[in-house]
Amino acid sequence: MYALDPESPGEGGGVRYVINLLKFLMRNKIDVALLGMKKNSGRLANKSNLEFIPIIENEEAWWAFFLGLFVRVPSLRFPDQTIIHVHRTYFALPFILFKKKHPIICTLHMKPLEFVKQEYPKCYGILKPLYELIDSFCLRRIHRFVAVNEDVKNAYEACFPFIKGKIAIIKGTGIDTTIFRSISRNRIREKRKISPDEKIILFVGRLEKIKNIDYLIRVMMILHRKNENVRLFIVGKGSEEVRLREFVRSIGLNDKIHFLGEVAEVELADIYNCCDAFALCSLSESSPTVVREAIACGLPVVTLNVGDVKKIAENMNLIKIVENHDEEDFADSLIEAINMDWEKREKLRTKASEFAAKEFGFEKIAIQYVEEYRDVIKNRD
Repeated sequence: MYALDPESPGEGGGVRYVINLLKFLMRNKIDVALLGMKKNSGRLANKSNLEFIPIIENEEAWWAFFLGLFVRVPSLRFPDQTIIHVHRTYFALPFILFKKKHPIICTLHMKPLEFVKQEYPKCYGILKPLYELIDSFCLRRIHRFVAVNEDVKNAYEACFPFIKGKIAIIKGTGIDTTIFRSISRNRIREKRKISPDEKIILFVGRLEKIKNIDYLIRVMMILHRKNENVRLFIVGKGSEEVRLREFVRSIGLNDKIHFLGEVAEVELADIYNCCDAFALCSLSESSPTVVREAIACGLPVVTLNVGDVKKIAENMNLIKIVENHDEEDFADSLIEAINMDWEKREKLRTKASEFAAKEFGFEKIAIQYVEEYRDVIKNRD
């Protein structure tokens, strides 16, 4: 089998999801070709069964990657048993047009048009018919669909009734629990020269409108009005970074809100472990990887009710969901999390890390994907 996996630009849990899947495939001696950003070429380097095909250089927008596929795909040559795996429906279009003999599998990570609705609200009415036209064309020609949860599946079936009954569900996003695990908080803080008594809140994700980071910055303003001496670490990059940095400067919180940029997985695990609480305030999510990573590191999570966080919270006392989007309530929940009794926190931390190791490991998800690949080839033959 030869798996082709176009990687969407931008760093975040979704990219780590793709990387984990590719690592599993390569460990199991499945040949992989990855179409992605040149800057990510080193993350899976030195593997004999990996071919990396750069489409864009660095941080260009999604549409640059999309157009880049149209330029590059026609000249590529794939073995007969190639399976094309895409993570956005419209990324399938160049393969549908130029590689018709190869079956395509698509992972549905979020509800139809959700990204457009949140990122380009003023253009939503104009883009909706065009998007639905392209999506409908692609969906009719994609051979297999996988949704990350029931909500995404139901939303696609409601919007495109002709695919009803054709979507499998592979729940959750999975994480590398050998990297994201509970380790000594004091040791990490000592290495990073952070006082053991200092309170730190963490955000991890793409710096885009859909992540609603303005909300979290306003929450930080409330925390400081309440005389909470707390800092915020923001991990990630994106199109909103310049504006967000200016917002932080304008409210005088430069010394309290720190933009750390992109970091490698091992360093990210250290950052989770040295913080006191994780905050997720996205306008929309499906199955946020970052919540699983935080739990695996034993970090209390305060989140809005998005995606499947309520499902995760059923088994975790470390997750507090703020249902009403009220910024004061979110701030109070963070205060409760960062000031949690240390003995209680350590018990929950141990329990959460053990639960994550059992339930969040990526291997279960990857095995299900391999079964989907095999079934696609079997039915294709």
